[in-house]
Amino acid sequence: MHGNVWEWCSDWYSEDYYGGSPSRDPAGPASGSDRVIRGGSWSYASQCCRAADRSVYSPSSLFSYLGFRVTSSVVAAGAPNPDSLDDKLDRLLDGIE
Repeated sequence: MHGNVWEWCSDWYSEDYYGGSPSRDPAGPASGSDRVIRGGSWSYASQCCRAADRSVYSPSSLFSYLGFRVTSSVVAAGAPNPDSLDDKLDRLLDGIE
């Protein structure tokens, strides 16, 4: 899927966050003015088309090369889902008007 569109991440951006962040699955800063994007897009050079390639945009940015991936977890029938898709989307879209 790399190279289709830059994918919005739920992480806020901070230039110095990774200097003191956990080494495994860092969640990003608690707040900020810009969000992280990853993966490159059709409008960028091929070396940008990888998950490790990261950039930053204001959440209000609207471009044809920015998007998101819809995902969902499989939950056993009848089991509670504490991390529903609605909750994830609410967190991702927080602050975007």
